[in-house]
Amino acid sequence: MTSRSRKPRLYLAGKISRSGWRDDLLNGRCGYSQSRANFAVDARGEALHVRDPYHEVDCGDFAYVGPFFEDFGHGAAHGPGTHGAIAEYPLEEELATVSVKERSDAIAALKALRAFVFNANMSAIERADAIFAYVDELDCFGTLVELGHAFALAKPIFICLGPSLSEAEKGDLWFALEAATMVSEWPVDVAFRGLIKSIAAGALGQFGGRA
Repeated sequence: MTSRSRKPRLYLAGKISRSGWRDDLLNGRCGYSQSRANFAVDARGEALHVRDPYHEVDCGDFAYVGPFFEDFGHGAAHGPGTHGAIAEYPLEEELATVSVKERSDAIAALKALRAFVFNANMSAIERADAIFAYVDELDCFGTLVELGHAFALAKPIFICLGPSLSEAEKGDLWFALEAATMVSEWPVDVAFRGLIKSIAAGALGQFGGRA
């Protein structure tokens, strides 16, 4: 076991956007502000790290284990249904212009890639020592699945609620918040620094998971 792998592993759940909150917290180390040359790519030129459940980045006091993104600065992998990892999302109007076989092949390829991405992220959550989730909108459907998976695995879950949520919307999230070890309404950078300080002090274990 390497010294890096002994560091607490964190998975940062939440909606994915270009130059978003993860980029601010991790200085671009989740993938999309990196050069394509820094990562191994497959035959189609897609970054392999987005589907590798064992990929992680040394961030000093912790190791970041996901999610990782395909986009390299142009925003193409941040459309609907991409989870930041599917650069070529076949839009309905585009599929309407191709043959039935090409349409079928494109849909099959998309389904296969989504399955790869889903399984890689579920595996990363399984490897993580804790989950930090930033929730600033109610349509964070993937985030809710990630939190449910983490809860079932008894992982410590730290949820930060963003300023865009109204009090009524926060109330709508009550069921998901029941899965949290801790809930914060501090700015996301402040909440995250608090978690990192706990990790640096060796206090992550005191939170534990659910009973």
